[in-house]
This record gives sequence, C-alpha cells and structure tokens, in this order.
Amino acid sequence: MFAHILILIEIIITTFKKLIFTMTIKDIAALAKVSTGTIDRVIHGRGGVSKKKEKIINDLIKKYDFKRNLVASVLAKKKEHKIVTLIPDSEDVFWESPALGVEKASSKIKMFGFNVINYRFSQTEVDTYLKSFDKLLNEKPDGIILVPAFKEATKGILKKIEAAKIPYFLLNIKLNGYNNLSYIGEDSYKSGYLAGKLLHTCTGHKPNFLTVKIAAEFNNAAILDRSKGFDEYFLKEKIETTSVSITVESLKSLNKISKKLNNILESNPKIKGVFVPSGKVGLISSLINKKNLKIIGYDTTPLNLKYLNNNKITFLISQKSFNQGYDSIIHMQDFLMNNVNPEIEYLSPIEIVTKENAEFITKNYRK
Repeated sequence: MFAHILILIEIIITTFKKLIFTMTIKDIAALAKVSTGTIDRVIHGRGGVSKKKEKIINDLIKKYDFKRNLVASVLAKKKEHKIVTLIPDSEDVFWESPALGVEKASSKIKMFGFNVINYRFSQTEVDTYLKSFDKLLNEKPDGIILVPAFKEATKGILKKIEAAKIPYFLLNIKLNGYNNLSYIGEDSYKSGYLAGKLLHTCTGHKPNFLTVKIAAEFNNAAILDRSKGFDEYFLKEKIETTSVSITVESLKSLNKISKKLNNILESNPKIKGVFVPSGKVGLISSLINKKNLKIIGYDTTPLNLKYLNNNKITFLISQKSFNQGYDSIIHMQDFLMNNVNPEIEYLSPIEIVTKENAEFITKNYRK
C-alpha cells in the first residue's frame, strides 16, 4: 500500500513539473553542449549532426517532453513583426489559391503579434510589379515573400532587399544566384519532364504533338523551365517526335487564336496531343474543335477543371498552390520569432489530376 502511494506521489510530481516547466531550444542546447542551430537541425531532420550528438539531443527531447512553446516565445519577446507579400493579382485565377493560403496563415499567426500586408501586381505589366515593390519597401518589413514574375526587373528588386538586409522567400518561381532564405514551390523542370512522359504515354510510339505558348508568359521562369523539362524528356529518352509549336501573342482576340489553332490541327492531321505549359490550358482547349486529342496542362482552376471533367483535357498537373502560400507565411513566422532557419527549398508535390480524382485533390487542402 505504501509503495503504491509513493508511485502516485511521483506521478503527481512529474506531471506538475511538466505543467510549470517548459524547456526551450536554448535549454536543450545547453544540456547537450551544442548550438541552438544544431538542435534545430535534429528537430527537423536536416542532417549534418553526428549520430552520437543526435542521440544525446533526441534523448533530452524525449526526457523533458520538449515542445516549442509559441505563446511563451512571443510573450517573452513582446515584439510585433511585419511580413509583406508581393503576389500576382487574380487576373490569373491561379493566384487566388496561394493568396487564400496566405490569408489563412496570416489569421493564424496574428495572435503572436504578426501583421501580414499583401501587395499585388499584373503579370503582364512590369510597371505594376515595380510600383508595388516600392510601396512594399516603404512598409519597412521584417520579412518579404515575393513571386519573382519578371526575371530582369527582379534583379534590381532583390538587390534592394539584400542591401536593406531583409530576409526573403521566393514563392512559386525559382531563381538561382540570390540570397533568399528559401524557395517554396514546384520543381518546374521535373513537372515539365513529367508532362512529356504523360503525353508520350497517351500518344504512343513516335508522338506527334502541338505545343501552345503564351507570349506574355515568356518572362516567367517557371513556365520556361516546364517547357525545357518537357522537351528534354524526349531528348534524354531518345524518343523520335514530330512537333509543332505555336505562340499566342495576345489573349484578347479569341476568335483569331481559335482559327489559328484549328488551321494548324487541320494541316497536321497526325497531331494526337497538345501541351500547354501554363494554367491557360482550359482556355486553349475551349478554342480547339478537333476531338480525341490528348491535352495536358497545369493548375486546378475552375475553367481547367471544367474541361477536365468534360474530357477535353486529359491531365492537369497540380502543385498545391494553396499550401505554398500558407507555408511561406508559417516558415517566415518561425524564422522571425523563433530563429528557426528554413530549408533551402520546400518543393511542392507534383500531382497528376484526372477527371476521376479531381474532386478529392482539390478538396485535400492540408490546412
């Protein structure tokens, strides 16, 4: 009986200690005799830590039931943070999805003293991009998340950000050679490579296909990388192809575009597939008269899903854009508030969307 009472007392004391004592990363680091950065690498499985040290750290985490306490952290620092985003406007409906992700994450971190301010620009007008950035910089932000839609203009923008020593993430479009803390988005080259494989599978031996590009998207590094990946699939796999490429100069005259597309398809009756390396695939497919084509493009926008569901589009490739927006805010918050360095890149899963699974994928928002 006495032994049972002692065990009960020990359980109560242990529980009480857990309630009143919260371990921090600094506490764990001090006990393990390592830096807080090493603790962070172990917690997030980033490697670069010896197995011996990793075991010591994991044992301490388990022993003290360590959980990062966000509320305690923000109350201790008593500092407000400002994050600004620079994302294309909803002229292209694709951007509604990451914007919703940003909005949801913003509401979640508001209680920790974070204010998220959003700026928009037109993907077809570089002046709107530059003007929005100037306004953004005047906010004197603690962190910046931007979509580098215009490659040349972005050089000057990132130079100013780095001169001001403001941490920043690149979202959706990856650019190399800069000092961004992280990139969050798809591997555009691999998604293009996948599109090539899908079209090859659909159209069979020696595929004959049409590629449709939009002139206004030539500055978009992600779309250029998709096109490169698509072309290199056939080169690397040594697959003989016959292809025709068309550039749509403007989306304002849909009748002219339709006539041009259908003339090409009539002149090349052996074309079995169409590749559109952007989210405009729904619009393009709506302008094509020929039936039984295998059409592949990107993004689960309402128009694209409409033509996927009526069998005009064969496959869409999705990149979980909602999660990109959401995660960018959460990772920036973690960096600013907890000094947790993000991964160099967070690559979105590349999903193949069909008529049969579209409903489940579009509803499967992780947040």
